[in-house]
Amino acid sequence: EQSPTFLDYAGKLFLEFLSDDELLWTSERDGWNHLYLVDVRSGTREGAVARQLTRGEWVVRRVRSVDREARTATLEVGGIHPDQDPYHVHVIRVPLDGGEPVILTQGDGTHRVEFAPSGRHYIDTYSRVDLAPVTELRRTEDGSLVTTLARASAEPLLAAGWRMPERFVAKGRDGVTDIWGVLWRPTSFDPSRRYPVIENIYAGPQDSFVPKSFDAWHGQRDLAELGYIVVQIDGMGTSNRSKAFHDVCAKNLKDAGFPDRVRWLE
Repeated sequence: EQSPTFLDYAGKLFLEFLSDDELLWTSERDGWNHLYLVDVRSGTREGAVARQLTRGEWVVRRVRSVDREARTATLEVGGIHPDQDPYHVHVIRVPLDGGEPVILTQGDGTHRVEFAPSGRHYIDTYSRVDLAPVTELRRTEDGSLVTTLARASAEPLLAAGWRMPERFVAKGRDGVTDIWGVLWRPTSFDPSRRYPVIENIYAGPQDSFVPKSFDAWHGQRDLAELGYIVVQIDGMGTSNRSKAFHDVCAKNLKDAGFPDRVRWLE
């Protein structure tokens, strides 16, 4: 691997030998983190990659498992549904010998999947900061829905005065890139009043940090309940988007996404 900026070996490295002749390898060589099948005998030189297994403007977040007998890999990915928040974690299965991936998760949210011991079915639970968990039973073969097992409700919280966090999207410094964030208002929020705004900033390049799943009490509420509006975004230079999005932090940690933060405030 080569890069004019950096290689994210801490967050995007995956290597598994399938045999003496081939291995699985993750790379951002096309601008997005994807999974490749590599011919070991010729190394990683140009022409050595036997097959790019995933492709598109989305990223492989994690390789969950590899089934050597079935010649498939199960992956956690982000951004595969273009109409959803690109940080939502979805699960797919890809064939190692070519073909389209099977998308195992559909619901608009971030997903947690548990497979049955038989491997034939799995439980998919998904949520958002503004959507209580939904739990489904699905078929592993094609991801089809068997039944919805449960839909949690936030109504008791809302009846007690709890306020749902608000998701939002603002354009970044380039006026084009979507920057995703979440806003928390105090339970005593009065729309006729003005409130100071606190931005909860963490901008380490090793990850992304805005909460994506439902919780009755994210830590950001501690400040909101003191009478503030609290916001958190993942600005450019953080991980789990494209290589270009991440490269903003290269020898530039002082940036911390501040130009993107100015844009959402405006």
